[in-house]
Amino acid sequence: MSIGATSVIAIESSASSNVSPEPPIPFLPQASKTALLNDFKHLSHPSMAGRKPGTTGHALAQRYIQKRFKDIGLMPFNDSFEQPFIKKQWLADKAGNNLVGWLRGGSNADQYIVVTAHYDHLGMSRGKMHLGADDNASGVSALLSLAAGLAQTDLHYSYIFVATDLEESGLYGAFAFVDSPPVALEKIKLNINLDMLSQGGRRNTLYISGAKKSDYLAPILEQTKARVPLQNFRLKFGHGRQKFRSKSSSNDAVDWRKASDHYAFAKRKIPYIYFGVDTHKHYHQSSDTFENADVEFLAKATYTIMIVTQMLDQLDEFH
Repeated sequence: MSIGATSVIAIESSASSNVSPEPPIPFLPQASKTALLNDFKHLSHPSMAGRKPGTTGHALAQRYIQKRFKDIGLMPFNDSFEQPFIKKQWLADKAGNNLVGWLRGGSNADQYIVVTAHYDHLGMSRGKMHLGADDNASGVSALLSLAAGLAQTDLHYSYIFVATDLEESGLYGAFAFVDSPPVALEKIKLNINLDMLSQGGRRNTLYISGAKKSDYLAPILEQTKARVPLQNFRLKFGHGRQKFRSKSSSNDAVDWRKASDHYAFAKRKIPYIYFGVDTHKHYHQSSDTFENADVEFLAKATYTIMIVTQMLDQLDEFH
């Protein structure tokens, strides 16, 4: 895929014959890494049958995510993590269930950063089971790790964590959330969307897009490069509004601005930051399994997202 002239911020340790090999994920506490991979394996397990809406596996995923929200210490709105919705369409109504929890901030407690990751996937499709490990058990697992980390942090902003439903069929859960948010929409200052984080490809690349690189995100990328000295990992500013040719079996072009839940926030003029990988050979295939994922890349991506979010929490505005 040609990605045009977007510039690269590469995060990697300096090469030297005197440098010892990087130990396995020294930057992510073992307990955090274990929880991350447990969540990832659980959500992509065959028992959840690909989390297709309306199935037993989908309901199992809902219960699991809600239990993890409670374990982490997230608070529900209106005494429930569930926010069911119905999106009216031309041919049939779309019924889904977003899962929503939040953390209270400090000095900017009345302003919110919303973290999203969709938990639905394709399930049985075209006669094959699609378990959706990278898409998007990886993003939900990272969301849970981020929530657990922020729950132990002195925050400036309040955070809302949304495991969205019906993303695969049209971003319906994200649009339902911004149509009926649990707080006033003008109090939502930023969306951080996590979608596909465990397939870094040949060059081990995590993409970040949404904000103009010349604005507030540029210094954060530079600081991240200094704070996250990882080998075999690159954080690349890209996607944005450009259209790239998909590497999946489809020949369709990918408009990354509209490709995931962040688009619902963009439509409401809410700034967003999108973390994800490129499309790959397992994308929307039955081979998108835990066994085919790169769990070390997922751990590095999750840690990087934590670092970026901590720096975002220090900012006064996101325009």
